[in-house]
Amino acid sequence: MRVRVRTRPSPESTTLAMGHGGLPIQRSAAVRTRTTHPTSDDIRRALGLDTYLVAYDTEGTGLVPYGPESFWGYTPARPFAHAFCDSEGNTAYLRSDIDPLTRTVRMTADERAIIGGFLSSEDFIKVGHNIAYDIRMGRAAGMQTRGEVHDTMVLAHVATAGDELMYALKPLSKKYLAYPDDDEKALESAVAAARREAKAKGWLIAGGKKDLEAGHHVVFAGAKPVKADYWLGPPELCKEYAVGDVIRAMLLFRLWFPEVMSDPRSAVTYGREMQLFYALRRMEDRGTRVDPVHAAKLVRWYNRYAARMREWADANGGAGLNFRSPKQLCRVFYDERGMTPAYTKKGHEKIELARAMGMEPDWEDLKKHRSLGKDQLAEWGSRDELTDTVKDEMAKAILEWRAAKQSISSFLNVYEKFWYPESPFDTSEGSLAQWDAERSLPPTSKVPFSAKSYVYVLHPNYNQTGAVTGRMTCSDPNLQQVASATTGLRKADIPQRPRECFGPRPECLWYLPDYSQVEVWLFAFLSGEPNMMELLLSGHDFHSGVASRTFTAKPDYKGREKYYRKLAKLIMFGKLYGGGVGSEEKPGRMTKLLQMPFHDAKAFITSFDEEFAEAARFMKNMSNKAKATGEAYNVFGRRYKLGAEWAYKVVNYLIQGAAADLMKNATIRLDWMLRTRWGIHDDRIALINSIHDEFMVEVPYTLHSRRLMYEIIYVMQMDSHMADVPVPLPVGMKVAKERWSHTTDVKLPAWVKGGVVRGQEGDSWFRDLAEHMSCCPYTETHAGALAQFAKAGAALDLRVDVGSTSTDRRPAGPTRRRRTTARGRRS
Repeated sequence: MRVRVRTRPSPESTTLAMGHGGLPIQRSAAVRTRTTHPTSDDIRRALGLDTYLVAYDTEGTGLVPYGPESFWGYTPARPFAHAFCDSEGNTAYLRSDIDPLTRTVRMTADERAIIGGFLSSEDFIKVGHNIAYDIRMGRAAGMQTRGEVHDTMVLAHVATAGDELMYALKPLSKKYLAYPDDDEKALESAVAAARREAKAKGWLIAGGKKDLEAGHHVVFAGAKPVKADYWLGPPELCKEYAVGDVIRAMLLFRLWFPEVMSDPRSAVTYGREMQLFYALRRMEDRGTRVDPVHAAKLVRWYNRYAARMREWADANGGAGLNFRSPKQLCRVFYDERGMTPAYTKKGHEKIELARAMGMEPDWEDLKKHRSLGKDQLAEWGSRDELTDTVKDEMAKAILEWRAAKQSISSFLNVYEKFWYPESPFDTSEGSLAQWDAERSLPPTSKVPFSAKSYVYVLHPNYNQTGAVTGRMTCSDPNLQQVASATTGLRKADIPQRPRECFGPRPECLWYLPDYSQVEVWLFAFLSGEPNMMELLLSGHDFHSGVASRTFTAKPDYKGREKYYRKLAKLIMFGKLYGGGVGSEEKPGRMTKLLQMPFHDAKAFITSFDEEFAEAARFMKNMSNKAKATGEAYNVFGRRYKLGAEWAYKVVNYLIQGAAADLMKNATIRLDWMLRTRWGIHDDRIALINSIHDEFMVEVPYTLHSRRLMYEIIYVMQMDSHMADVPVPLPVGMKVAKERWSHTTDVKLPAWVKGGVVRGQEGDSWFRDLAEHMSCCPYTETHAGALAQFAKAGAALDLRVDVGSTSTDRRPAGPTRRRRTTARGRRS
């Protein structure tokens, strides 16, 4: 349990306030008074800026700005420095005093008036790199952000077609602006020395995972705690660093904004991304409820399971082995047991080079390039189909042990670093004793989540630039990776239980709508594959249908339908994710997925391609076009760059990218619909999470109804026509009343669920909602994107000829197919 840190007076420190040319800011009388709010002109003049297009950046005291000081024992993350740069290159910098014992930022009334006025003024156009962090920090300090906002990290992702390995500010600026990163290196070097001195003085510094596990009283700040302690560094270096960041952001904005806005498809993509930006901030603010008591119980459960697996492995030759050491495992399995080694990419390159030269590879030297992971352990530890026994018991035990430990380290232990009590936190001795008692309950004890008075929450951060396809990622903590207990992606048998730690707030429940096989639907209709379209529109199980069409000639098909259905599903998703069969010497991703010898895998995949020839032709055409042009556009207009060597990934980009944009667009609309149509009756309703193809909507019981469920599904289906799907995309619905892990399927009429024509009944039911959604501020055209960012365009004197912009956002070319009727025939 975290304890409160006793507060002592902090030493004197100087508040820095520098304006244009490094001169002290001359604040107007309006800024100096506590009762009069400064105007936008007052703020601009006080900062020494000439224009209202301003890059803004904050330096904060940590990662987590949420929660009460009484819980953490210190003040959560707050902004202590603020830098500004206008479009003409004028800069300003403000810095506040910090108490080194509690990390409390002491912002003066004048500073709050300037910074708060800047953020809340709609006259200023705010530009920042990962500006979501700066907005979050401002809100934690009691300052709301309004007006036009631009995130150069999102802008960079659109401008570069997601082609960069990372979208951090310094690497982008160094590559595209030749802007050096010496300021960061100098500051971090000085802060590292200052941290040692601060620790010796007993000041509260930031720390990482190992510091917390060692019991040190530190502020958790992720993998690089030095970034949360910039306030300890020399003030002049901190200023140079912060001002350098806003200059970089403004230069990147001026470089890429005109370029993006001049291209109709990129402009629309960026417009939608910035509309999504606000929806994601609301999701983050709302947060997701978590149960710390149950998390503690699960840690004990997983540790007991791991102990049993340790005993099993020891009994089968694993005594004394470090299960996390690839070197030790390679020695046992490859050298002592004679298993066929797997190699790293570099190892395969050496093997291929030696054989190309007609030489035998140096197998002794290649030992240092061997790899051994869960794929190998899963293959060796699988069950023999004839005897139903585990092939290698030690491999199976190690796989299970590692899966149990990963559930603790990657999920349960991470949550504790971020959760906090949303409800008032009772620090009385009796309350803390009851808390400790509950956390010590055995794993088998059951305490109803809804009966608990406390409400703890997590506020994950959503990153719009997480993947080249456009898929979002989540961090601090990552709730998108909290897989269900029955996920097919796991190779171990141990159930994935962390979802048991999450559930709705009191007097609420969760709606969990999700797209059903959305990638399969997109692939079938974008490729125009008639057999796939027919299977999907028939309403039967798709993967069983694929198996029956592809593998019925196999002599053992009868009686092994489930096995062949699994093969069909693996091949289907292997195709979607760009997997290949590889070679006998270097098996590809598909061969590894099927877990069978190369020749067998190749035969299965060949049968699949023969049955679905149009899909194979589509993939080949797309790959050839990508090789020729070096780029591709998905149906929503998102651009991808592909070199000739990566052209084989184009179908994965197009399908995954279309699914990502489908989900992003639904997020924009769903957030707006819930706020404007249902939130006016009970503002507790909120979109709180997005997990791959599933949404999580927290619904108060006052609004719980089939009408609400149906309207959520309708909104999610609004872009079905973009992939030439002639019916609404199928969407399922589950409800969680107690915990995320315990859900109930909602039986839906076919005209609501989708996959069939909605018909007159559906059109009548949704007529009022359709009219309401026509008012949703959703960017569909180039003109709409230009209007959305009119202020920034005017500030840069941007002149773009819109021309005849079509409302159809789908790109021309092979990704467009002839429209298909409800029965699967092309018209």
